[in-house]
Amino acid sequence: MCCSSVPCRFILAALALGGSFGTVTHAQEICGLQDANFDTIFAHGFDPPTPGGGLGPPADTTLPPVLGVTPTIAITWPTANTVLPGGKLQIIGTVTGSTNTGVAVAGTRAYVRNGVFVTPEITLDSAVTSLSASATTMDGLTASASVAISVSTAEPDARFSTTTPVGYSPLPVGYRLTIGNGLTLQSVAVDFDGDGSTDYTGTTAGDLPVFTYPAPGAYTATANLTFAGHPPVAVKHRVIVLALDEQRTAICSVYAHLRARLTAQDASGAGYALMGALKSRLMPLFDALGARMPVVAANLGIMADGLIGLDSADIVAVRDLTSEIRGYPVHFARDSNGVWRIDSM
Repeated sequence: MCCSSVPCRFILAALALGGSFGTVTHAQEICGLQDANFDTIFAHGFDPPTPGGGLGPPADTTLPPVLGVTPTIAITWPTANTVLPGGKLQIIGTVTGSTNTGVAVAGTRAYVRNGVFVTPEITLDSAVTSLSASATTMDGLTASASVAISVSTAEPDARFSTTTPVGYSPLPVGYRLTIGNGLTLQSVAVDFDGDGSTDYTGTTAGDLPVFTYPAPGAYTATANLTFAGHPPVAVKHRVIVLALDEQRTAICSVYAHLRARLTAQDASGAGYALMGALKSRLMPLFDALGARMPVVAANLGIMADGLIGLDSADIVAVRDLTSEIRGYPVHFARDSNGVWRIDSM
């Protein structure tokens, strides 16, 4: 089970001393596609599910990302020529592309859920006159979008913020409401999940009650404020709640791509799966392997256990070595464009 932005453990398999697994008959899957717990997947341990030994066919598989698909991207907030308050602001938009398409805005990685992206809060000052967003696929195809904006130096009437704009479902989020100097708050009504219903009413600013988002999605929380002797104000904050199985799929697709390209003896294509330093180290090896690359691909093993965070993941790949099943660590991370790649293995 996982929550908030803490890395989430899935398909937990107990590693014995020396990194090997026991050899009794076990259940298995490839790359953690099933959203299940320890007792379900590993009810009998981890080992051959089929007669004759070996790991046997996987319960589920992940396909590599489709290559050659140019992404699209659009910024939906802020809209063109909006005058924004100085300070922190989230950027929201839409994106299309193959699995593991990353998004970055003004040098900040965004998070994507079902074609919608949301950034953490970005600090803006009056010198900023435009915002640019980019979408990047694993094979390097890109798209970009930009909007012209201006940033006010005036203090906003209110700020609505959270330290948890992204996380895994179910996601508990605490909000904070700050009122501008000289204003007297009379009432606040908050719709946390954007369904049109008021979830909280009060008369004071500061920390608001924690609201838990039970399901993945992109949500807009709106606080409607009334003041004494001042027009009403509405302030918004966006939260994106991720699905663990979608994150698994993006990560596992990178590993699937590496194996597929090595099997096809495509060294340069295999390099798409690797982060810069690892790519520099392994590409000469791939080139030297030549016709033996498929043998390496077959020996990479099955992804079976790990920790998935928002920007990095530590996964154990397992291989059947006849006398035992041994685990090997593989570290994944999102690069500066938001694309998942293998950082070490």
